[in-house]
Amino acid sequence: MNLLPVEQKVVDFNGSEIVTVKANDNKIYAAVKWICAGMGLTDGQYQNQTRKLNEDMVLQQGIAKMQLPTNSGIQNILCIDLDYLPLWLAKINVSIIENKDVQTKLVEYQLKAKDTLAQAFMNRQPVTIEDAVIYSMNELKQIKQWQQKQEQEVIQLKLVVDNEVWITEHQKQQIKDMVGKRVYGLRNEGYESSFQAIYGALKRHFGVAKYDKIPRKEFETAAKFINGWYPTVKNGLVI
Repeated sequence: MNLLPVEQKVVDFNGSEIVTVKANDNKIYAAVKWICAGMGLTDGQYQNQTRKLNEDMVLQQGIAKMQLPTNSGIQNILCIDLDYLPLWLAKINVSIIENKDVQTKLVEYQLKAKDTLAQAFMNRQPVTIEDAVIYSMNELKQIKQWQQKQEQEVIQLKLVVDNEVWITEHQKQQIKDMVGKRVYGLRNEGYESSFQAIYGALKRHFGVAKYDKIPRKEFETAAKFINGWYPTVKNGLVI
C-alpha cells in the first residue's frame, strides 16, 4: 500500500513539538526527526538512529516515508508506526549518552511518548514497552518461520539439483580420464576393448543418450561401473 497521510497534527510532548500523522492504513505515525530533536539528540545521532531503523530487521517493518508539509515545503519525512515506537526507543542505550538532560528526556519518551501521541488522535488503551516487546517477539517468530521455510525450499532445490542436474564439466573430464585408463589397462591384459564399447555400456547402464547426461548424484556409481567394466572378448576368444 502506498502510504498517504489523511490527518496531521503537531503534538506537544514535554515542551517539544512532534509531527504526527494518521495514514490511509488507519495507523498513527510519528516523524522520526522531530522525536530525535525533542529528545535533544544531535544531527549525527539522528542520522545514526535513521540508519539503525533502516537496518533493524523488525523496526524496518514499522517505518515509512511520507510527504508532509513543513516550513520548507512538502518533504519526504521518515515516520515510524506508533506500535514500533516504544521498541525503537527501548533499543537506544541511555547509558552511552553523556548529556544528563538528554538521558532524562529519552527515558520520558521511552515511557510516555507513544500514549501521548496516540491520544491526540483517538481514545485507546495505552500500550506499554512490554507490550511492544511482546509484539516484536511475535514478529520475530514469524520471520524465523519464514526463514525456516526458505531453508526447507533450499534443501528441496538441492535435492532436485542432485537428482536431475547432469554431471559437471570437471566430472566429465574425470570420466574421460577413467575410460581412457580402463581401455588401455584392459588391452594390456589381453582384452579387446575400445572407447566406444565402454561409453556404449555406460549409456545403456544409466539409460541416457550421452554420457554427459548422467545425473550428478550418480557420478560415483558411474566411476565404479567404468573401473569394473570388462569386454566379452579376450585374446580373440569370446568369454
